[in-house]
Amino acid sequence: MNVPLIKSPLVALLQQPGIEVLTMRGERAILKSILIVDDSSAIRKGLRNLLSNDTGVKVCGEATNGKEAIERARELHPDVIVLDVSMPVLNGLQAAPVLHQMLPETAIILFTSYGNAVASHGTTPGIDAIISKDEGATNLLETIHTLATNHEDPSSSNPKFN
Repeated sequence: MNVPLIKSPLVALLQQPGIEVLTMRGERAILKSILIVDDSSAIRKGLRNLLSNDTGVKVCGEATNGKEAIERARELHPDVIVLDVSMPVLNGLQAAPVLHQMLPETAIILFTSYGNAVASHGTTPGIDAIISKDEGATNLLETIHTLATNHEDPSSSNPKFN
């Protein structure tokens, strides 16, 4: 039996990124905002659907290339940016240092088909983690939560490369 979800002003307020809420276990949680950047609409839609099932995060926006990512990040100030590498106009490796300089408190995850090749090529300034699209969504979700927490507490920063 599907019960329709009723959107009240209070529910809408509590779903805004940065709002502190109590979980069912009484733990404090702050909703993390995510910017998805990928030129594939199927990937963006899949990530949005995946993240919509996680009560700790909310997708605040999308972009189709690095240039749009910079514009959207300047406007939205997301907690985490999930960034593809291979995109038109400005690729993820070119956009990451600009995004990091503009928003140093924002975690940047490269989510790419070229994960191992990018990781073996060396680090790019501003990239906190590299996740291969082949590794699946579970690793991405874990990394989002880890990095969002680490960026709240800079003493616990520990970049993760997969």
